[in-house]
Amino acid sequence: MEESYLWLKIQNYYGETKYNGTPQSIQNDRTIMGKPFKRWYIAPAAMVFQAICGSVYAWSVFNLPIDIAIYGSDQ
Repeated sequence: MEESYLWLKIQNYYGETKYNGTPQSIQNDRTIMGKPFKRWYIAPAAMVFQAICGSVYAWSVFNLPIDIAIYGSDQ
């Protein structure tokens, strides 16, 4: 039985999982601009970023009440 073309491509893509980095490239992956890189710093930064983006996106909910409070109508 001949294997399908798609299955061969999937095996080829996922078959080789060995990282072929040099010691220098591995060391470079551990730092960003000379500072040690810790992956746990990404989670709080991402949460803050999502809160900021959500606040900006949700601001439109407050536009109508603010317009009514300032101008007395929603026009």
